[in-house]
Amino acid sequence: MVRGGLFLSGLLVVMLLWGCSGEGNRRNSRRGAGAGTGDGDAFVVGMAEVLDGDSLVVSGEEVRLLGIDAPEMDQACGEGDDVWNCGDAARVFLGKIVAGVEVRCGLMFRDAHKRLLSRCFVGKEDGSVDLGEEMVRGGMAVASRGEYRGLEDEAKGLRRGIWGGCLVKPERWRGGRRGCWHR
Repeated sequence: MVRGGLFLSGLLVVMLLWGCSGEGNRRNSRRGAGAGTGDGDAFVVGMAEVLDGDSLVVSGEEVRLLGIDAPEMDQACGEGDDVWNCGDAARVFLGKIVAGVEVRCGLMFRDAHKRLLSRCFVGKEDGSVDLGEEMVRGGMAVASRGEYRGLEDEAKGLRRGIWGGCLVKPERWRGGRRGCWHR
């Protein structure tokens, strides 16, 4: 009985992952090889509308950039006379990267808000630019994945963007905590 239940649970997980991988959600997408984008064989492609520093809409799909956490739209960074809206600055920064170019996002999986969680790229496949990487490198997002941690350390060391003064980690800001996390 337990063994059969485990098998059915495993099968259910596989089916859920298959459904969330985008196999059943190809509406408004173009398939093709993805140069490290998502599952390797499918992605959404199109011009992007930037929602905030880590979210965009591509071909009608809301996409959350995997591996980063950008400041919230109403989030302030800095302190004293040097306070600025770093959430809006992150949105503007991402907007400049994607302005006028096609964006490619690998179909990964959906989060609780039904957004695709994905790595997204601009440029040609042989010279593509990872949007998450650029956001962290530019000091406009916190790395939430190990692959971007070195870039975060570089941005911190150079005091780029959000690392130039008082910063409340975006997840702490969402939780209502407002004390400096990093100076």
